Amino acid sequence: MHHGMQGTDVQGNFEQSCQPPACLLPPEHLDPTTRNPRRAQGATVPGDVRRASTAHEGPPLTGLYHSVVDVLVLLHRQDGRVLLLRRAEPRYAKQLTIVGGHLGEREWVDAGACREVREEVGVRVEPEDLELCCTAHLLAADGRRRIVLLFTTQTWAGEPVNAEPHRHIELVWAEPGEPPADCHPFTRALLKHFVVGDLRANISLPPSSEGSTA
Repeated sequence: MHHGMQGTDVQGNFEQSCQPPACLLPPEHLDPTTRNPRRAQGATVPGDVRRASTAHEGPPLTGLYHSVVDVLVLLHRQDGRVLLLRRAEPRYAKQLTIVGGHLGEREWVDAGACREVREEVGVRVEPEDLELCCTAHLLAADGRRRIVLLFTTQTWAGEPVNAEPHRHIELVWAEPGEPPADCHPFTRALLKHFVVGDLRANISLPPSSEGSTA
């Protein structure tokens, strides 16, 4: 969430931020030009982060770009922790990821995000209670690209449970500024941007990453 697109090296070390996510700060704290309080305060993204150029290099681009869209939701408790899921599929090696999945055909992004939350952790979130935190362009380990919309909410109905035990092993409430070491690399990268208040990001995963998304 910053003025220019940012490329993230997901292998960097992570430092805890003591400030709340920018998307949850009251409007009076937002810079009227950038709507980004952390950039106005001169904050930087923690860890080993490289700012990649977004200029196109190579032959002229032709044709239209079509992308899978992922909708992810951080259920954000009053104590600052966010809900993560430990994946059961072998390709994820029991890593922690963010609640969410693919947007369905002819589905609105907020409706898809609410559906994913309901399917995976059994709670109901209303579209108007979602706050868009970050739009990320992901270059996955397999070389494919996708668009990821990260939402957050502090309002939901019900108690989160493991509603898909065939896909997830357990639910973990984690500090977003100090995520567990066994987070999926993309999850760690998204949490970095969430904590510092980046509105958009370019994220590249190393070829060795298990799984393809958060």
